[in-house]
Amino acid sequence: MPDPAAPPIPPLDYYRVLREQIQHEDNLLTQRLNWFLTSQSFLFTAYTIAAVNTPAAARANTIRSAMLLLLPILGLSVAALVLCTVLAATAAMAILRREFKDHAQHFNFAPVDLPPVQGYRATQLFGLAAPVLLPAVFAGAWLFLLLK
Repeated sequence: MPDPAAPPIPPLDYYRVLREQIQHEDNLLTQRLNWFLTSQSFLFTAYTIAAVNTPAAARANTIRSAMLLLLPILGLSVAALVLCTVLAATAAMAILRREFKDHAQHFNFAPVDLPPVQGYRATQLFGLAAPVLLPAVFAGAWLFLLLK
């Protein structure tokens, strides 16, 4: 809990701290998206190998059938988990932007010469298109394969 007797953080310093935290969240978001795309490429490769390979042994067919069921379920699970982390990061960044706005209003600070703490609304939305939509796109592909 902050000390009420402590002097407030100057608005410019607060701006810098929040920008650093937003940059940290954005870096985490990028790492998560990279992990997601890498995992999906491995899973799709494994699925393709299992789907195309037609072994003769009955045991091999049982394993193949299990893989054709398990891989889409795994792909869907990874997509859902990554989407949760993406939404958590976007929520954290929205909270940080709101905190800066509240802090700036409280101290009557108008950062005229500073860029927005995290871009403009349009660039925020377009920048989040891939992290938010890619898990949904891959989930749709996995659902299609699972139901086929």
